[in-house]
Amino acid sequence: MVNGSTPSDSLPIQVADACFLVSREKGDLDFWSSVSNATWESPTYKALSDVLTPNSTFVDVGAWIGPITLYAAQLAKATIAIEPDPVAFEALERNLTSNAPASWVKKVKLINRALSSTPGNKQLRTEKVFGNSMSTLLDGATRTSVTVPSITMRQVLDFCKTTRVVVKMDIEGGEFDAIDETLHSLTGFEYTLLLSLHPFLIETSSLRRRGAWRFRRYLVRRRAMFRLLHSLRGHEIQDFGGKKLRTSGILLQYAFRMRYPTDLVVRRSSN
Repeated sequence: MVNGSTPSDSLPIQVADACFLVSREKGDLDFWSSVSNATWESPTYKALSDVLTPNSTFVDVGAWIGPITLYAAQLAKATIAIEPDPVAFEALERNLTSNAPASWVKKVKLINRALSSTPGNKQLRTEKVFGNSMSTLLDGATRTSVTVPSITMRQVLDFCKTTRVVVKMDIEGGEFDAIDETLHSLTGFEYTLLLSLHPFLIETSSLRRRGAWRFRRYLVRRRAMFRLLHSLRGHEIQDFGGKKLRTSGILLQYAFRMRYPTDLVVRRSSN
């Protein structure tokens, strides 16, 4: 229940101390059940609860249908949700509107664009149908595509009214393109970046049409990881469990064991 009785076309979702409503979309009911049962992205919710404050702006890059946005909006001073997928964005709008009586809804800004290092139109691709949370800007031979406008982090931060910013970036491989411009744009802010890594998507997208050998695919992914980790130098890095990490250690683990932390908490080092 949110600010009164729950409308019949809405479903109440409880995450920790936050409650929000979502539209009863038949294909999403099982997903929302996993959110309520704490079997979906529990470490992400915990990480957000640790870093979000009433004086921070939350930027949800890859908001999808809103499971993180609707939670974080109740903790932050303002929330900016970015989602390029046209089907997912419509669901995001419906889910936010379901909470219209709540005061925190007015603090949420939705942006139907793809985060990129450069502005302009981009090709958004997906393997099956849009709305499935796996749309990406990465190239691929067998993917359905649609043209979408993009936005840079510098442009996003023009909407920011606080000096403290928390960014969650989960954009299915797009992080390898956006990371440098994002970090540069965040200079001058007190920021925390919750970053999800998807090197395996670079493998399937950029090399599928070339018939590359397995080792060649490995080298392409390793190079992408090296460049991203190089960009994170000078930052404090932890996994979502709070374990401190070094960029050199992450790269070595990936190079020799083909393993890597899928989610990182990144802060500008005070040293």
